[in-house]
Amino acid sequence: MVDVIPGLSWAVARDLHAAAASIGVDIGIEAYEDASDVREADIVVITAGRPRKPGMTRMDLLKVNAEITRDIARRIYPNNEEAVYLIVTNPVDLIATLFKRYTGGNVIGSGCHLDTLRFRIVLAEMLNVKPSMIEGYVGGGHGRHIVPLWSTVKVEGIPIHRWLKAKGVSIDMEKARDETTLMADKIIQKAGGTMLGPAAAFVEIIKAIALDEGKTLSIATPYKIDKEEIYLSRPVKVGREIVEIPNIITEEEKQEINTIGRKLLDILSSL
Repeated sequence: MVDVIPGLSWAVARDLHAAAASIGVDIGIEAYEDASDVREADIVVITAGRPRKPGMTRMDLLKVNAEITRDIARRIYPNNEEAVYLIVTNPVDLIATLFKRYTGGNVIGSGCHLDTLRFRIVLAEMLNVKPSMIEGYVGGGHGRHIVPLWSTVKVEGIPIHRWLKAKGVSIDMEKARDETTLMADKIIQKAGGTMLGPAAAFVEIIKAIALDEGKTLSIATPYKIDKEEIYLSRPVKVGREIVEIPNIITEEEKQEINTIGRKLLDILSSL
């Protein structure tokens, strides 16, 4: 664990040690104040940055968090060139893009995995089924830049359009997208921030890499648009390597993701 605030990473590490002891998990936790002290890591999770406060957009965070990320990259990468870098600092797609530019390393972003989980919750509530009965993914950019990938959505293992027809019901797709997009803002307004959902989503990604699960997740990976590279999400197989899944989404959905990518590139070029 690394944090520039003196003693903070030590304190959190000791707290986690106590939690681990309570459930019988033996684990070593090392605490640092300088990222350059970390060496030969397998996976590095970049969480550092200013948190989003009520009324702030993810784009408000870009300039300050880009500076923080650049400093971390400069310090940690030389001693950890073989690591997988998982970026979760917001705005995650742009920060992942910048971290890749800063280092040239093996970089992924948490991307739309959390949005995907929220999307499934929204659909489950709208269709009055359990969340575990919903499959399907969100792509594009995290937060307000999501693209619901309706071609991947299944209910009880049945493509959603067939399930809806069989049940004689319909769904407001635009409302489903809006509810998914606005969920984080509503949580931040009431609770001051999101914690448990993101933490669980990040753990799922880390586990897929560490255990080489080859699990299908919608995370941010390099995406070529007009000869430029931007990090965007679509479903991929996540393990020690990231494997593309051919033809998992439609051409129309690809074009929507491309549109989002161009918007994010415009934002990045203004930095």
